[in-house]
Amino acid sequence: MGYSEVRCQLCGVGFNIGRVRRAGEPLNTAFSFAEQKLHLEHNFVNKSINKREYCPENSLCINVKANRRKEQSSTRPNAWLLSTEDDDDPDWEYQSQGDSEPLEYAEEEDPSDGSNSEAEGDTVSESCDIDSRSTEISIRPSQRSNSPTLVELMEDLENEESPSEEEDDNFEARYNRSRTLEHLAGPLCNHPRGYNGNNISAEEMFGCCTSQCLVPKDGFWKPHPTDEDFELSSKYFLSGLGGHMNSRDYGGVRPLPSRHGLGDEIHPDDQIWQAGEEVPLPFHPACLEIYRRVSQIRFGEFNVDGLCQWRLLECGHANEVYNAISHSHPVLRRALSQEWHHRIGDEWLAANPLLIPSLHSTLEEATYESSDTFNPCDSAFSSCREGVEPKSQATGHGDCFQGLPQEANLLIVEMLLSSDIAALRLVSRAFTHLPICLWKKLLKKEMPWLWEMRDYSPPYKWSAIAYSELKEDEERIKKAAEELRHLQHVYRQVFEEEMPEHWEQYCMDHPWLTDDVDAEERVANEQSITRLGSSRSLFSLPQNRTNWYEVYTLIKRNWDDLKGLRNRERIWTVCETICDGIEKLTEKGKIIHHEI
Repeated sequence: MGYSEVRCQLCGVGFNIGRVRRAGEPLNTAFSFAEQKLHLEHNFVNKSINKREYCPENSLCINVKANRRKEQSSTRPNAWLLSTEDDDDPDWEYQSQGDSEPLEYAEEEDPSDGSNSEAEGDTVSESCDIDSRSTEISIRPSQRSNSPTLVELMEDLENEESPSEEEDDNFEARYNRSRTLEHLAGPLCNHPRGYNGNNISAEEMFGCCTSQCLVPKDGFWKPHPTDEDFELSSKYFLSGLGGHMNSRDYGGVRPLPSRHGLGDEIHPDDQIWQAGEEVPLPFHPACLEIYRRVSQIRFGEFNVDGLCQWRLLECGHANEVYNAISHSHPVLRRALSQEWHHRIGDEWLAANPLLIPSLHSTLEEATYESSDTFNPCDSAFSSCREGVEPKSQATGHGDCFQGLPQEANLLIVEMLLSSDIAALRLVSRAFTHLPICLWKKLLKKEMPWLWEMRDYSPPYKWSAIAYSELKEDEERIKKAAEELRHLQHVYRQVFEEEMPEHWEQYCMDHPWLTDDVDAEERVANEQSITRLGSSRSLFSLPQNRTNWYEVYTLIKRNWDDLKGLRNRERIWTVCETICDGIEKLTEKGKIIHHEI
């Protein structure tokens, strides 16, 4: 088969998207699309191995040594710590630096030895030493700073490398050389392995490489406290999150966490290759949130079963319905190939449609601090609000609308699109004065995907989490758990050899020695998911303090900059088409709703 990408069932975009960071940006703002690179120190776009660079000579791109990534990553503070609850000084000291010297019993602890962790503030030593008074695994915010210092920026520039002419003649040497160099984007960067960081920020691309799946339940499935409400009543449940997805012929994805007894690896696909064979349905979590909202409007519920059954019936690899949906947008069609085409100008396809960085600040310009100074029944146009009669191309002669009551004219306008309203205002004075509240109805009709204008509805928690941050948390929790297990083993071993009669009493005084570390680790991972899922909040516009006309014009004016909103509109349209298909199949009796 060769390299073949699995794509999101809902938006048609793959999960292997890359970004070339700019010089001076944090290391974790670069990621490579081609391989399942799970660690920060390896996840970047390499220098091209081709003799002819893709980027033009005036692109101002540079290639820098990438080996410092591993050094910097390995020495950053470990933010997943063991919390300290016992204030009494321990009788034993543990050194975890690979010391060959045996543990020694300490009669007294020197108060001036600086071992008190609180005296060091929140900073953790490079060796990740753990205070022996620790009692449980707990979550603390990461201490590291991603902002580059001036020294780091200068290192980027000083480490600029270009392969020699001799190396260019040897493919193997050229390949090995490229693996040690990171490509940094200039303004005209055209590297095929990632979008230019000057054209789209890492924050805008949040979660573009994160996958999740809907998995059919088996006869052994049992509810879990972390389940979403829809999982309890559906025939399907959510997997954990996955990162970059392997080619179909290479392997599956390893979800994190492994929910409901899923194996280490699952094999999702957006196409059905054998009729009736149901495999996990892949999607971006943010895309499923869009489908959830469309489904609520269309069916009055989150119709997960309908989505999965529609995929089973309509998404064969040669199915015309599926091909029409997956290639629905011209920009999407030109990006699809064996590998994803990172074309300049198409960056918005990879923008998060749920968490849009600049949307709040943009729409905030249309809100008022107090409803006392704002009336939604006022005219939407400033000249009218100030009492100045605007000029019109119409003279009033033969204007049939001027003889109608204002209520009738408003009913007419409510049935029109914005372009028709603009044309009508040019030919009739009767439509010069239009209330602001009219544009709220217009927004609902023309921009149903702008849910910020309605009451706030929180998304499901997985939609606000990226696999990379969840993986980082899991690794830190795992490391802390391993340290705690090691401490428990060391203390038990020393007591058994030296003074077994004191072990029971010592454990009573220091209960962390008998803690169930596996259980603590599970709890910490669940807390991590909860924390990450609630760390990013959405917003809604105040109903009585928003100028809806300004909201409309601000969106139109800033449309090219609101990349995530552009992507949301596209995905919303796809989800509406999918819901149309579900309705048709339901009417034909091919989709049957089953109660669990």
